[in-house]
Amino acid sequence: MEQNYSLFKGYRLIFWGIFFTSFNFNFFGIPILPQFIEWFIVYSGIKMLKEVYTSKSLISAVNCGTWIVLFTLVVGFISLFEPNIFKNGTLFTLIWSTGITTMQLILKYYILVGSIELLEVFHKQDVAEKYVKSTGNYIISYILVTVAQIIVLTIPSEVWNAALGIASLILNIWLMILISELKNIFNKEVV
Repeated sequence: MEQNYSLFKGYRLIFWGIFFTSFNFNFFGIPILPQFIEWFIVYSGIKMLKEVYTSKSLISAVNCGTWIVLFTLVVGFISLFEPNIFKNGTLFTLIWSTGITTMQLILKYYILVGSIELLEVFHKQDVAEKYVKSTGNYIISYILVTVAQIIVLTIPSEVWNAALGIASLILNIWLMILISELKNIFNKEVV
């Protein structure tokens, strides 16, 4: 029972971390939560999952989460002193966007694969099979959107930026739905 509650709490943290990274809440242009704190919430949730079930996928997710938190902390610190660092068309923007998006892809992949492994360990084979399909579709969609975003960074276009922003938001909502379903699976067993 305690394991299920830890899994529920871990998935809840991951859900809210992804929620905050998806919707940037600002107060007069100042972010309510810095990006590294948003990713730290996701990281904390993954650590809770890993404490219940240690797998290579969840260990990789924790390691990748650590790098994302550190990466966003350093870039957030740099942007305090150089606010125009993310101006479109700069080499830094291209490198930053490619790097952080790739790390996010790897992290999300390992969260989903680790979740499939968790489901199998908890004898939820039918749900695990559904997540295998969802994970494949999600990762392919994420890669396509990421490649398109990198291309648009080199050839700026307002229309494409808006379309890809919407596509990224849809992908994040899709991931939040998957995480919420996992959270609910373990919440049912807590009650």
